[in-house]
Amino acid sequence: MPYISGMEHHGCIFLNEDIYRTPSGKGAAKRNAEAQKVAQTELIIHEIIHHWIGNALGLPFAIKEGICLLLEQCLGDVLLGKPMRKIAPPAGAAVAHKTEEGKEFTGHSYQLALASLQGLIGTVGFATFRARVRGLLSTHLHPVLQEVEEEGGMEVLRLRGTYVRMPYLSTEAFLSLLAADGRRIG
Repeated sequence: MPYISGMEHHGCIFLNEDIYRTPSGKGAAKRNAEAQKVAQTELIIHEIIHHWIGNALGLPFAIKEGICLLLEQCLGDVLLGKPMRKIAPPAGAAVAHKTEEGKEFTGHSYQLALASLQGLIGTVGFATFRARVRGLLSTHLHPVLQEVEEEGGMEVLRLRGTYVRMPYLSTEAFLSLLAADGRRIG
C-alpha cells in the first residue's frame, strides 16, 4: 500500500501524523518549512473538499480526485496569500479515464485525474465548469441535504437507524451535465 497522507470519510478526516513532522534527510528528500506549510494546507483543503465531492456527492475516482486537486490548488493559493493559478489543460490531456484497480492511491493516478479535469475545463472553459458544478451540486445534492435537515440532521437519523442514500453520478452523467450545450466531451 502506498503512503497515504490523508483520507476522507463521512463525518471525519484522517490525517497521517507524518505530515506534521519536520522532514529529515539529505538533498531532495528534505523540504523547507514553506513547502511543508503549503503541502499541509493543500492536504487539509483536499480532504475537506471530499466532504462535498466524493462523500456527499459520489463520483468516479478520476473525476472526484480531479475536482479535489483543482480546488485544493485554487483555494490553497488564496488561503496562502498567493495569486490563484491559471487553469490550463496540459498538452494531450486524457479525459476522465478509469483508474487501474489497485493503483488508485498513487501520485501518478492523482496527476492523471487532475490532467483529465484540466482537459475538460479546456473544452468548456473555467466559468462554464464552475457554473455547471455549482448547478450539479444544487440539483443533485441540495435536495438530499434539505431532506436530512428536515428530519433533524444526520445524528437524529443515525439514532433512529435510518439510512440516507447520497447521490452518485457516473462518468457519463457527469460529462453530459458538464456539456449541457450539446458539445461532445470525454
